Amino acid sequence: MKFMKGGSMTKHFPYIIVGGGMTADAAVSGIREIDSDREIALFTREPHPPYDRPPLSKSIWEWKKEDKIWREASRSEGVAIHTETDIRQLIPADHKVVDSAGNEYTYGKLLLATGGKPITLGPYDKRIIHFRTLDDYRTIKSFLPEIEHLTIVGGGFIGSEMAAALVDRVSTLQMFFPESGIGAKIMPEQTSHYLNDLFRKKGVDIQARTRVKALEPAGSTVKLTIETAGNSKEKTLETDLVVIGAGLSPNVDLAERAGLMTDDGIIADSALRAGHPSIFTAGDVAKFPCTGFEGLIRVEHEDNALQGGQHAGRAMAGEVRAYDHLPFFYSDLFHIGYEAVGQCDSTLSVIEDWTTPHEKGVLYYVDEERLRGVLLMDVWGKVDAARKMICSHKTVHPDQLPGTLST
Repeated sequence: MKFMKGGSMTKHFPYIIVGGGMTADAAVSGIREIDSDREIALFTREPHPPYDRPPLSKSIWEWKKEDKIWREASRSEGVAIHTETDIRQLIPADHKVVDSAGNEYTYGKLLLATGGKPITLGPYDKRIIHFRTLDDYRTIKSFLPEIEHLTIVGGGFIGSEMAAALVDRVSTLQMFFPESGIGAKIMPEQTSHYLNDLFRKKGVDIQARTRVKALEPAGSTVKLTIETAGNSKEKTLETDLVVIGAGLSPNVDLAERAGLMTDDGIIADSALRAGHPSIFTAGDVAKFPCTGFEGLIRVEHEDNALQGGQHAGRAMAGEVRAYDHLPFFYSDLFHIGYEAVGQCDSTLSVIEDWTTPHEKGVLYYVDEERLRGVLLMDVWGKVDAARKMICSHKTVHPDQLPGTLST
């Protein structure tokens, strides 16, 4: 492994990876499974080599150390990691990329693993953190000893996980989100509201159906302007620190400038090729055909980052085949943990099969007599079985689903 920063050069690499996250590291692993020695260049805007991102909103707060997050494949010999390097231009016809300093690099095969950037709800400021990176985690950690009031914006994965991780580390933790309940986009309404009550019992001040209209740095505090559903009158309050988890927007700018097809992601074929035989894409930014779905999907979760990255890496090294993996995702909220696979969308028909209501059971997501997704709440070891059910494309009868996976 070589770390590189700055310097004028023109160099050829058999493999170039644009992006420095888990997908990039998994791609290195995939390449090395087939090609053990040809050089790989990895370009990342971050000052760090690849690391695991999910622990930043989960287990790292219990570990109190960072040593477990670092990825290993990209640290091996023959991998040149270019940190703090922004690839600004991709020229597919010339097999060439150009960074912001004007350095040119040619490639044999290229992977676009550019991921996503946080959706912003206000200005960037040291006390307004659009949570995504290791440096964001470090910033929050540095503030905790001196603050009393922490505000989290967002009731999805990042917002709920951060609230669960930090509620015991501050005097007051408020959580604002526009939906009626935590995880409302995937959970049925009663379960989502149950999570609201659980978080309140744990000490989180839940402010559901509340939208943050504006954020303004104010010295040692942040001013928030909020609006609650059913009340058109805006309200202003102050907090010591704001952590925002409002979702991601895929980083497609480089692909668009290169003339590749994009639509809320970089369009890929079944082998994860991005419209050119030498260019592949994977991870959060890739939009691809997937077993169990109609049309194209984009998946922002760890399993897809690792499986897709490894698959793309093997394809770059010559093993080009269809990516037929149906990704799963997971979350941990206090004592409740769950795994989910497929299309878990609360707007679908949800068949609930509870052993313990809203804490232990299986949710089946059905549309037009097809099983689209399965959420396993405190039910373990059933992801592969759920995936098999979804990918079978069989007609399902809702009254026959309970008991299928819960026993």
